[in-house]
Amino acid sequence: MAATWNQAQAVVRPEVNHQEVEKVREKIEMLDLGAINWEDFLMPAPSSVAILGEVVSNSMEQKEFKELKCLYKLSTQAENAFSNADANIENICMWFECLTEMMKDVVIKGDSVGIDDLQCKREQAEARKSAIRKTKDMFLDLIKDLQNLLDAWSKGKENCLDRQRELEQAMEQKKLIHQKIAQEKQNKEFREKQEEVSVGQMKADPILLTPDLKTEDVKSQIQQMGEDLMRDHDKHKDSFETLLKLKEKQKEIDEKIIMLKYEGNIVASLDYNLKELEKVKEKWENMGSFFQMIFYLIDSCLYWIQEYSGSNENKQQIDQAFKAFRVAHLGQVMLETYTKINEKKLFSQIKEILCMNHSDPRFCSKKKELDETCKFQKTQSNLVLKMQEEFKKKLNSMEEKIKKTDSY
Repeated sequence: MAATWNQAQAVVRPEVNHQEVEKVREKIEMLDLGAINWEDFLMPAPSSVAILGEVVSNSMEQKEFKELKCLYKLSTQAENAFSNADANIENICMWFECLTEMMKDVVIKGDSVGIDDLQCKREQAEARKSAIRKTKDMFLDLIKDLQNLLDAWSKGKENCLDRQRELEQAMEQKKLIHQKIAQEKQNKEFREKQEEVSVGQMKADPILLTPDLKTEDVKSQIQQMGEDLMRDHDKHKDSFETLLKLKEKQKEIDEKIIMLKYEGNIVASLDYNLKELEKVKEKWENMGSFFQMIFYLIDSCLYWIQEYSGSNENKQQIDQAFKAFRVAHLGQVMLETYTKINEKKLFSQIKEILCMNHSDPRFCSKKKELDETCKFQKTQSNLVLKMQEEFKKKLNSMEEKIKKTDSY
């Protein structure tokens, strides 16, 4: 059987968890099927889409157009990859189901299977393995595109963080501008009072105020007061212009602070999205192990079929057929479970809300529906455990039937 496993191992890509897959290979080879942890293989798919939906929901609150556009593109690519996986898994599940029934009839009814039928099963298996390889390649491309998005958003986050340092500088500038404006207002008030005093002196009768001065002295005094008044006026004008410039500068800084604070919100959103999308990437990588397990299950069935066809003893044939039945039924139930736990409408919900405007009266209800579907998807492990228990019960029941008929 080692040669069969080595052939299957050749399709493993770098994203596969080799250590985990090797454990599964050993369990399948030893037919220790009840020890396989179904959640490890089945939950990455639904939970990854649920997390993607949560990222979309979070991004919609920020109303960041570029971010939403990237998520729409990623969601479309993911939908295509999952649709391809669903179609191939459905075909493989049907293959497992047919083989399960065929081998069950051999074990329970004592039927025999012709060489042509077995050859047909082999050919069908190779076609399905080829299809699942293409599905793996689609997920590899999807992971690559997601990594590019993560890199771009990480760079954007760093740029935003640099801008946040600008915000700190802008806040300091705003503080200094406030101080300068306050000082200029004080200067302006002081000069206005000085000008009032000068005007009051001009209005007073200089002759009455200085009866002992000659006419020329009076004229000189009036001229000096006029010059002083003009200087005060010029200073007042300069102070007013300085104040206007300071207020204009203050307005520019306030606008910059508003923009930088908005970018601060974007940083928080990007930080959340980056962490969550890293989880999505990890789960999509884990799906490589799921596809590899399917290969192992198919190859294991083919091995036991080959053993069955090469045996001449009835009891030995039944033994090989039962082993093929066990592996095929495991594949059938696991893939049926995969189909049940992956909510196909979730991608439609994600793309629909990404195309909606916040002013749309349906937006809040649609967002709520998306949030609820995502939450439900992440709790599907309960169904996985239930299906696993049903599989174990059916195997035990099959063994009991074999013992009762004394055909095993």
